[in-house]
Amino acid sequence: MGSAESVPNPDARTRKVVSDLMLSEEELQKFWLCFRKLDKKLQGKIDLKTYYAGLTEKRSIFGDGLFELLNIRHRGKISFGEWLHVVTTYCLFEKEDILKYCFFVFDRDKNGYVEQDEFTIIINVLYHIVPPDGPRGNTKVAMFQLKEWWYQEDGRVDFPEVRFFNKQYPALLYPAYRLQYNMMLTTMGEEWWNGRKALLQDIREDKVKAEELKRAKKEARKEKMRQRKIRKKMGILRYYCCPFLRSAYDKLYPKEPPVVEHKESAAERKERLRMERERLKRIEEIAMKNPETEEWQKYLEKKKTMKITFEKNGPPKERTSAMERRERLEARRDRNRRVKGNG
Repeated sequence: MGSAESVPNPDARTRKVVSDLMLSEEELQKFWLCFRKLDKKLQGKIDLKTYYAGLTEKRSIFGDGLFELLNIRHRGKISFGEWLHVVTTYCLFEKEDILKYCFFVFDRDKNGYVEQDEFTIIINVLYHIVPPDGPRGNTKVAMFQLKEWWYQEDGRVDFPEVRFFNKQYPALLYPAYRLQYNMMLTTMGEEWWNGRKALLQDIREDKVKAEELKRAKKEARKEKMRQRKIRKKMGILRYYCCPFLRSAYDKLYPKEPPVVEHKESAAERKERLRMERERLKRIEEIAMKNPETEEWQKYLEKKKTMKITFEKNGPPKERTSAMERRERLEARRDRNRRVKGNG
């Protein structure tokens, strides 16, 4: 693991987090020091009891659901990369994302809706209620209203209804928001996380604007080419003097319909996430079997340098064989003899 203060060689999860959040070396060092406070034995891993104690939370299937969501197969202990992946993922969740995660945990059968008993069990888990005890205060009132709703409906709740319940009774899912708040405070602080959320949101918006601008320019070029064809067909004089006649050529040169981007369906998104989890799992298994050595790091640096040189100077010149060099030498000698003879 190296010294206590130095960040270990990043694994696949750590590299992904650094790339997605654009973490600097100093910020990664701060995350490592937060992990080091929990890993007092310098084992490179912490058990789940220590993980939850650091968050001042009790362990529950709600908290463990993050490991399932990120496909972390722990055996009672998690590494720095896994801890970092969990913390950064949940801290970057917006309110809507936390609701989606709650629904992910509530829907134990993953059939797209929540049964009444599933919802009741999760509420008991969130508030650490042990039957026969029941909820108290506002939570009790909210649960009574929900039971009335279930009695009138089919006893099932989908995600839009969960969103509606949260709007009517925001305190019902308070422990889910408290978990995020504690994660923020025990790592980089609420102000840093809000700033990073805003930064990432600005970057996403800039990318969307850049894509829209690129698409608009492409459409403008197509329209310009279409008008050029119409002008050539009509003639310059008629094109500019009789603009009302241009519409008659739309059938001859129709406008191309705009390209509509394919919207990802829920099933496609689920399959994509599954394949991504499998890919990360394979990368982790390979990393465990073949840990990165110092020689491997040097090889990667050399490979990176060669790639930069190739992009800058172009491909290397092909080597000529000995026979080709001999033929060139003979041709040069013959040329020199002819020049001397002519002289």
